[in-house]
Amino acid sequence: MGAARARRRAGRGAGGAEVEVAVPTLAGRSLPVRVRLSAEELEEARRDPEILLALAAVKVPGAAKLADYWVLDETVKRAYRRSPLVRRLVWERALAKVGGDENLAKAYVRAWLKADGFELPPDDPDAELVSRQYYKLVWRMGGRKYVLQDAPWM
Repeated sequence: MGAARARRRAGRGAGGAEVEVAVPTLAGRSLPVRVRLSAEELEEARRDPEILLALAAVKVPGAAKLADYWVLDETVKRAYRRSPLVRRLVWERALAKVGGDENLAKAYVRAWLKADGFELPPDDPDAELVSRQYYKLVWRMGGRKYVLQDAPWM
C-alpha cells in the first residue's frame, strides 16, 4: 500500500508531524505526497498503513486527481469501517458537501459505502434522496442506475 516516513519539524507544535505518503497512481508508480498529521492521527496511522493512505486522501486537496481513484476509494472505505478518526473526517466532509443537512449526509455516506464501482441500483433509496437534492454528487442514469460522481472523502 503506501509507505511513509515521518519527519518532525522543530517548533511546529506538540506531537504533530509531517508525513510523506506514497500514493498509488494509474501509471503503477507511487507519488510522494506530504501531509501534516496531528499526534492523534499519527498514532492511528502508525497502527495501520491503510489508515495513513486514507488520511492522506482525505486531507490532501485533489489527491484523487493525482492518484488511482479506484484504489484510494476502496482504501478509504476500508479505513472508514475500522477507524473512528477516518469516519469523523469523512463525515465532516460529507456534511459540508450537503450544506449541513445531517439526514442527507447520512444517506450520502450510506450510498457511497454501498456503491460498487461507483454505481448503485436504480431502486436505492439513499442514492435517490441525494440525487434529488444534490445531483452533482449522485447522478441518475435514466432508469438503469445511479452513479456516484463525488465520493464524500474527496
